[in-house]
Amino acid sequence: MSNKFFLWVICTAHLFAAPQTDILTLSKAYEKALKNESQILAQQYRTEAAQEGIEQAYAQLYPQIRADISVGYNKYQPNYPTPEVSEPYQDIGVSAYIPVFRPELYVGLRQAKNRYEGAKYEYQRYANTLGLELAKAYFNFVRAQKNLVLARSLMEANEAKYNQLNNMLRSGLSTRMDALESKVAYDQSRAEFLAEEQRHRVARMTLEFMIGEKITDNRIAEIPLEGLNPDALTIAAYDWNQGLESNPDVKLAEQNLKVTQDDLSIRRWSHYPVADFQISGRKTETKDTSLREDDLRALLVLSVPIYQGGYTQSRIREGMKLESAAIEELNYYKREAKLKLESYLSEQRLMIESVKAIRETEYSAQLYLTSVEQGYERGLKSLFDLLEARSKLYQARRDLIDAVYNLVVNQLSLMDVTGTLSSERIYEIERKLNLLGS
Repeated sequence: MSNKFFLWVICTAHLFAAPQTDILTLSKAYEKALKNESQILAQQYRTEAAQEGIEQAYAQLYPQIRADISVGYNKYQPNYPTPEVSEPYQDIGVSAYIPVFRPELYVGLRQAKNRYEGAKYEYQRYANTLGLELAKAYFNFVRAQKNLVLARSLMEANEAKYNQLNNMLRSGLSTRMDALESKVAYDQSRAEFLAEEQRHRVARMTLEFMIGEKITDNRIAEIPLEGLNPDALTIAAYDWNQGLESNPDVKLAEQNLKVTQDDLSIRRWSHYPVADFQISGRKTETKDTSLREDDLRALLVLSVPIYQGGYTQSRIREGMKLESAAIEELNYYKREAKLKLESYLSEQRLMIESVKAIRETEYSAQLYLTSVEQGYERGLKSLFDLLEARSKLYQARRDLIDAVYNLVVNQLSLMDVTGTLSSERIYEIERKLNLLGS
């Protein structure tokens, strides 16, 4: 059910999109951000490099064949009584090396695969973080648009009232006190409008920076944040704790632990003998009868480590310390993910109740404004009461939009901490949207 909320958001964006306009949906913005973010591109290259490490590990298990040739000129006096030799010299050789018993190579292959998996999780972590930040920027821009509309509406209403009272003051139908009160209200609302304009500008710049292109207000679909039913998040129960196993930080720490354990195994194998099979053939052209013109060899070479000054044992102790560090790091990320999840879930319950309460406040503020307007027309309420009631309704609507935005961000954060906020999930949501719409 956690994804139904996200599905609702994407669905709403599509339903309110104008057919003739190139609407910048959240998924399109995410695709653009993936292509524009340098950290994502850098990690993509690191992942591809880690994949090459697997090929290199496999290559060490195959026979290693080498050919060499030496061409030169020799002048020497043999040890036996013969004339001095002066001749051109040519030596051609081919050799093959085949590992017979080297367990560390197989462990190295496993380690390379684990490194590659770790690089993929690292990429996923970057992508998840980017998805969360992009979604925040996207919905923050939507929020800024709505708050700007509210601020403009309040400013225009106060300006109209101020102009009306100024005209009435000239005709002697209003008092100077009322005109001053309306001027103060107009100035305050204008200052708030200018502040909202700046917030809107910053929100636009942030989103443009992330996607790498300019955007206009009509490219973002109308998403009625204030109309969201907060109970939609709790219609069906979802065991968020199960999702902690997919937390990107936890998965990456698990892979790092496996890589560290593989490294410790490689260090321990340094205590054991290794065996290699070598085949070589050489062809030498020379007048020196003491040298073999054709030399073919097949050797089984066994190497036994005897003494290295404690080097191997020190590397093993170092590997054990690194393993312990990796275990502690994994435990930390597990605890951190659990803490974040419990915090987000706790905040979610409070936010849902907050949205409901603010929605009731907005409804009451609307009724109160209507009542005050009627009383003002009958002379039962003062201008101050009218301006105050209008300001309260504006603040309630603004608080409602902010509260729903925070609830949206909370839901996105829950998906992030459980590793479900990824490009695949966003694309899957849109595919499901197409199916639902057909």
